[in-house]
Amino acid sequence: MRCGTVIAGLLLVGLAAVPFAIVAMLEDAEEKKRQEKSVRDRKVYVTPGQPGTTRPIETPTTPVAPPVVTRVAPPVESVTPADPGSAVTFVGALRLPGSKRAINRQLTLTTAVGERVVFTNESGDFSFVVSSNHFPMTLSDSSAAPIYTQRSFREAQPTYLNIELLRPTRRFKGLIQPRAVSASRFADGSHRVRVFGETALEAGQSLFAYLLSSTKVVSSGLHYHSSDGVLADMLLPARNLHSGRFQFKVAWKPSSADPAMIDTVREYVGLSPADGLPGELDARGFIYIGRPEEESAQEKEIRDYCRKALVEVQSARDLILIIAWQVRAREVATTAEEKEDWHQEIAFVENKPRQQALAKYPPFQSSDGMWRKGGMKLRRWRKLIDEKLPERWKPLRDPSNFPYPDKYPEIAVRVPALFAELNRLTRFESRLLYEAMGESPDERDYVDSNFGPWDERRLSIGRLNRVSKELIEQLDLGRTRD
Repeated sequence: MRCGTVIAGLLLVGLAAVPFAIVAMLEDAEEKKRQEKSVRDRKVYVTPGQPGTTRPIETPTTPVAPPVVTRVAPPVESVTPADPGSAVTFVGALRLPGSKRAINRQLTLTTAVGERVVFTNESGDFSFVVSSNHFPMTLSDSSAAPIYTQRSFREAQPTYLNIELLRPTRRFKGLIQPRAVSASRFADGSHRVRVFGETALEAGQSLFAYLLSSTKVVSSGLHYHSSDGVLADMLLPARNLHSGRFQFKVAWKPSSADPAMIDTVREYVGLSPADGLPGELDARGFIYIGRPEEESAQEKEIRDYCRKALVEVQSARDLILIIAWQVRAREVATTAEEKEDWHQEIAFVENKPRQQALAKYPPFQSSDGMWRKGGMKLRRWRKLIDEKLPERWKPLRDPSNFPYPDKYPEIAVRVPALFAELNRLTRFESRLLYEAMGESPDERDYVDSNFGPWDERRLSIGRLNRVSKELIEQLDLGRTRD
């Protein structure tokens, strides 16, 4: 009896302990999952370019050395990231000093916790995807100098990234030493240019950064030097920025520095206390923004726009001159000066290519009814020069419509100026037309001038022809019109 009681008691104790054993087993399984997840989080996943080739790469602390991945140039859309929720895509081009592309260049990507990926790009172009939760990610070349930094996943990821490695500079004994410059383009059309390197200046010094296209400053900014290896960081809002070579400049200005720093810099560059420092001590370099195929397409767009503008200027000029000459020819020539110019104007009017081109010009086609019995209809003339022609010129005369104005800043100004000059010619011709008809000139035809309408007409024609010829030669537009 006593033995049975003891056995029953043991059974009850065992059954009571079962739930605790199950809980302990579940806790052990959960702990094992957490450990596995921790290991996964310390890995970087790289997709070198072909779907289905994603594989983990251990951190440098593991016995396995980081593999070298050779990029196989794929379309960017074919890349399949290991973890879409935290994937960062790097697509771009790397260039070395004195060459258009970097060939067989090793790059290293390092995350905040020391994860490293080493890869080699064969053609200078690169495309790869990295999945990691550890920011910032720093891209560096074989010298370990940083050439690009992705600070966080929330930071806008570039749709395209150009990187140029720079030669060491001896300018001002290397006071400011850029090592690399990167240009990022984002989905909204904005750009970011960052200059990486080092400087002998103390942390906190003001560095002025400039980005130039030709001689025009595209962007400028102030950057306070720190120890993060970034010398300049310029953000360019969404704009009509062309693809091509841009110059950057990073400068230190003594006028914005304290006296102690000025003495330090003077000693560094080897100047005596009696020597004055330049207005700014700078370092310069170049960066290619965009892609070569885009640059070719943009160049064609600019040429087509200028060709269209020049054809419009030449057609409108011919129309105005021919109508005004016909009016004067119907009237009695009263001055010897007009008679001497007639043979030139007859040759101008009877030029066959000009007649054929003008026949396709819409305002010319609608000018047939300008004459009726009794002579010229001034009301139709006024409608032509005050309404129809200015309306046609309006889009081409607006400077904001010029494509990629930073590419050719001078041409972007000269094309609208052509239409301003064309309007002046129209007003002088109109005054001569009224005088030939014995009418008082319309007040709308009076513009600022230093000479009489006849002399101003000649000067205006000369300026139109000269600027048109210069634009044709500068842009290599070929033959448009005479």
